[in-house]
Amino acid sequence: MLPRQTIYLSTHLKSNKEVTCRRTQCPSLDGCHMILYENIQDNRKCCEMCKGCTYQNKEYASGDQWSSPDDPCVQLSCRAGVITKAKTKCYSNCKNSIQVPGKCCPICQGCENSGRTYQNGEEFTLSTDACTKCTCQSGTIVCDRETCPPITCSYNMTVKSEDSCCRVCPQRDVCIYEGTTYQDSEVWQPNLCTRCSCDDGTTRCRVQQCKVSSWCPAGYVLKYIDGECCPRCVEASGICTVFGDPHYRTFDGRIYNFQGACKYLLAEDEVSKKFSVTVRNDARSSPWFTWTRMLTIFIGKTKIGLHQKLTVKVNRKRIKLPYKNKNPTFSVHRDGNSVIFKAEFGLQVVWDGDSYVELTVSSQYKRRMAGLCGNYNGFGSDDLQGRDHKLYTDSEEFGNTWRVGSKAACVLSHNESEHSSLCDGDKRRRKRAIAACSFLLGSVFSKCRRRVDVRTYYSSCISDMCDCPRNKMCACESFKAYAQSCSRENVSIRWEKHILCPSQCPRGAIYRRCTRRCSKTCDEPKKTGYCRDKCQPACICPGKRVLHNGKCIAPHTCPGAPSPSL
Repeated sequence: MLPRQTIYLSTHLKSNKEVTCRRTQCPSLDGCHMILYENIQDNRKCCEMCKGCTYQNKEYASGDQWSSPDDPCVQLSCRAGVITKAKTKCYSNCKNSIQVPGKCCPICQGCENSGRTYQNGEEFTLSTDACTKCTCQSGTIVCDRETCPPITCSYNMTVKSEDSCCRVCPQRDVCIYEGTTYQDSEVWQPNLCTRCSCDDGTTRCRVQQCKVSSWCPAGYVLKYIDGECCPRCVEASGICTVFGDPHYRTFDGRIYNFQGACKYLLAEDEVSKKFSVTVRNDARSSPWFTWTRMLTIFIGKTKIGLHQKLTVKVNRKRIKLPYKNKNPTFSVHRDGNSVIFKAEFGLQVVWDGDSYVELTVSSQYKRRMAGLCGNYNGFGSDDLQGRDHKLYTDSEEFGNTWRVGSKAACVLSHNESEHSSLCDGDKRRRKRAIAACSFLLGSVFSKCRRRVDVRTYYSSCISDMCDCPRNKMCACESFKAYAQSCSRENVSIRWEKHILCPSQCPRGAIYRRCTRRCSKTCDEPKKTGYCRDKCQPACICPGKRVLHNGKCIAPHTCPGAPSPSL
C-alpha cells in the first residue's frame, strides 16, 4: 500500500518536445476504515479511494450528503460504504406558515416594505425614518419609534447623536457654583430668594426683590412662610392676656375687669373640645381684689398645671423643665422669668409664675372659642357672651357664667363692685399709684401711644397699684400687657431696661419697692450697711444668702468656700 497523502507527478510531452508536469494531491483518508482494494492493484490510479455508497441505483462517494427524493426531511450521508439516515423534526413559531415544495419544514410568511422582502423575525429600519425600527412578525410589520428628548436649542444647531437616531444640541460647558457642578440649562435655588441657571458654563442668578412694607390690614400680621422668600400678611393668631387684679384682654382686643374669686373657664375649643384652659383666682393680701393664682390646661385626659413660682405639674406630678410629652404632643420650657407651654395643635400659654397669662391660639380656631377670652370672631363688641349665649353688659355677670367647680373654691363672697377704690380718701396711696403708672405716659411708650390707646392700660395700672401691698410693684403687668399690644401693632418697646420689676429679680431674690440695701455677694459675703444714697426699687437676697451668677445661694456653695461644719 502506498503511503497516504502521497503526491504524484504526471508528465505530458508536447509537440515541441517540452515536458510539462502536474502534481496530483490525493484526498485525505482520515477516518476511512474501508479503502478500495482494486484501486491499489490498478497502477493507473495514483490515489487510494474510500469505499462509496449506492442508493436507489445511484452512486455516492464517501462523504457525500443528499436528501431523500421521497421525503425532503430525510437527510442521508455516505461514509466508507455506510449510509446514515437522519430525519429533521420541524417547529414553527408563526401562525400562518407556508409549505415550500422541496423544503422539509414550512416557513413563516415574510414581509415586504419599499420593494424589499424581509424574513419572519428580521428587524429593519424604515428608509423614511431612521428613528423607526420594525420587525417582521408572521407577515405583519410591527414598528416602534424611538422617542427623542426635546431640544433646548434651535434645530439648525442640532447634531446627529452618536448612539441614537435623535438630533441633539451640541455639548455645552457645565457650571460650578459653591463647589457643586450643574449641567447646562440646569436651574437651582441657593436660597429661597435666589434662582440660578447654568448657561453654557456661565452661572446666571436672579434675586427676588420683596416689597418693603410692614403694614397689614386689621387682624393680619406680616409673617415669613416656610418655603417662601418674602413675608406676606396672614391672619393673626388670637392672643388673650390676663394681667393685674385681674384685667382681661380678649382675643378680639376688648379689655374688661373681672374680680371673680373662684375658678373659671378662660378659653375652650367649643367645637372639637380639643383643649380647655381654666384659671383660679385668689385674694392674696387684699380683702377686695383678686389675682390669678394658677391655671390648668386640659388636653383629653392630660392635665397640665402652671403654679406659683413657675412650678409645673403634669397629672399632679411635678416635672423638671424642659419637658416634652409625646401623646398628646406638647412641651414646657423656661424662658427667662416665664414658663412657656406649647402644643402642636396651635396652642401656646405663657405664665410668669405670679399672675400674668398670655394665651395664644392659631387662626384655625377662629369663631370656635368660648370663655373669659371671648369668642374670637373678629368683633370685640360681642365678647361678653356668657355660657348661656346671652350678651352681657356687666363684666361681673358675664364672668360668673364661666365659673367651673363648686363655690367652695371661691375665696371671697362679696362683689368688687360694692367696694370703691382703695385710693379714695388715701392721697398717699393714690400718689404712689400715679407715680408708678405715669411710666406708661412717658417717652418709653411714646411711639406706641399713636397706635394703641393707653388709657385702658393706665386705668388698670392705677387700679392695681391702689390695691398693691406696700413692698410690691403691681404696675409691671400693665406695662407688660401694653408692650405686648404694641408688639402686635409692630411697635417694639424695650421697656424692661428702664424700670425694675419683680419678674426681673434673680432666682430666689425678693423685690423691694424702696430700699437702700444691696445684696451680699460671694466676693463680699460680709458686706453690710447701705449702698444707695436714696431709697430705690431693688432685688435683695433674703436672710444670709448671697448673690452669685444671677442667683441667690447659700454662702457655703460659693466657689472656693469651705464646707459647712457638721
